[in-house]
Amino acid sequence: MTRNRNKGFSIIELLIVLLFFGTILAVTLSYSLKGKDRRNLSATARIITGEIYKIKQISARENQIIRMVFTTDSYSYQYFDGVQWLDYTTRDVLPGTTAENIVILNPPDFAVNSRGMVLKPGDLQLSGTQTISLRAPRGTGFDFISIHLYPYGGIKVEKKFI
Repeated sequence: MTRNRNKGFSIIELLIVLLFFGTILAVTLSYSLKGKDRRNLSATARIITGEIYKIKQISARENQIIRMVFTTDSYSYQYFDGVQWLDYTTRDVLPGTTAENIVILNPPDFAVNSRGMVLKPGDLQLSGTQTISLRAPRGTGFDFISIHLYPYGGIKVEKKFI
């Protein structure tokens, strides 16, 4: 007695494989979409930290005191001509470069001299620690990144992800 066996997969086997791949795809997409704000927050912190290093280099190269002033949607560089602060350049921080839901909580105002020391713009004396805090929503709470500028030029980045 010979059996007539068809070669191929049954409909049940195909449905199980499709269910398996669908589950993997759903978990992967969920993970990717949830991390978007966190990645944008980290990218913004890298941009701002890079800009701080940049003004240190400009200050050392041109032997000038460079000031970095933040607003809610931009930051600007100014240089000190001995009497007043003059505009050097302005760049957008949030619109166009990162997600709009990232907020700078406490916009600092500081200057850097040619040795990389952080100064108070008003009297050009050595400043205390300056902190730039960034916040992005995450679920029911928020993710935070703090960038600390120490008076003698050190920078520390702290992340608090929930």
